Amino acid sequence: MYLLKKKLLFLFILSCLVLANTSVSFAFQSTSTASTKEALSKSYSSRNQTHYYNLKPGNFPPPKPTETFNNWWNYPLVNHTPHHNGYDKIFSQYESQRVEGKFHYGKSRKDLEGEWISIYVWSFSSENPQWIKYGRRKTDYDGRIYFNIPEDKRLPLGISIVRMYVEGDGTFADSYIQIIRDREDFVVFDIDGTLTLNDIEFVKEFTSELCDELYQSKAYPGAQDVVKYYVDRGYNIIYLTARPYWGSDLSRKWLIEKEFPFGILHTKYNEDTFEENDVYKTNYLNKIINKGVHIERAYGNATTDIDAYYSAGLYSSQIFIIGENSGIANTVPISTYLEHLETLNQN
Repeated sequence: MYLLKKKLLFLFILSCLVLANTSVSFAFQSTSTASTKEALSKSYSSRNQTHYYNLKPGNFPPPKPTETFNNWWNYPLVNHTPHHNGYDKIFSQYESQRVEGKFHYGKSRKDLEGEWISIYVWSFSSENPQWIKYGRRKTDYDGRIYFNIPEDKRLPLGISIVRMYVEGDGTFADSYIQIIRDREDFVVFDIDGTLTLNDIEFVKEFTSELCDELYQSKAYPGAQDVVKYYVDRGYNIIYLTARPYWGSDLSRKWLIEKEFPFGILHTKYNEDTFEENDVYKTNYLNKIINKGVHIERAYGNATTDIDAYYSAGLYSSQIFIIGENSGIANTVPISTYLEHLETLNQN
């Protein structure tokens, strides 16, 4: 925890310097979310429809918050912005299923300790989907919950959304759980420097909050359309980023507001926070490959992306690199996503 706080302080100082010397407008771009709310269907396995990131379940009938906490020191948290995280997961149809979430508030990400969280599930692939309460768990000293899905309530093939609802104040975190068959095709996208213009965009966005400013990471022109290209052809998407676990809420929000298609979002977790990026990504990719994930292509910008993709068994023709490292190690270079999309459409 001490090392993590030192890293946060470093990011804060660095970003304030960057923001002070960069001519940017600290206002969120005006983006329409109407299309993301309308691009929905009962079937999420269609091979000819784009499914935007924020899959919309039916209206959630939340219970009335108790407006009480078990611990007196948690009461001041309600005066701060919640930054709860639900962690997306991929499971094979044969595995045990587990839900994980973390609950914290404010700029300092103060943990919600020892409080009850109700767990609800909506399965998009069900014939008659509805919100079902699966149980409740109390947060630990780190503001986390772990919940094993009962065998008699196993999630079906496809995508389910798990909503973890803070009983005390009515805030919540969502996670997406994808249950796959023996083999399903995926395309992997790094985020920083691959979908965003550079590797420092997230640093600027996160620490602008600490500086009481507003900044939103900028995306490469055409990046969303390249991801949509693969979704339209039936591929599943994974957004694999080395961002820390406490940045998952900002990452999810950014993907939604930039209208990227739905995909499983995976950030670094507690145990791999300080792992080298290539090692972290290699380990994750090998883990999901063993579950039945077939990676058709992978996109990145850094040498650590290249190392991870090769280590996961991909060929050079499957690895697409944008930025200053494009084309190295025999990978497929991308100059711009707009040109790349033209090439994809011609093939």
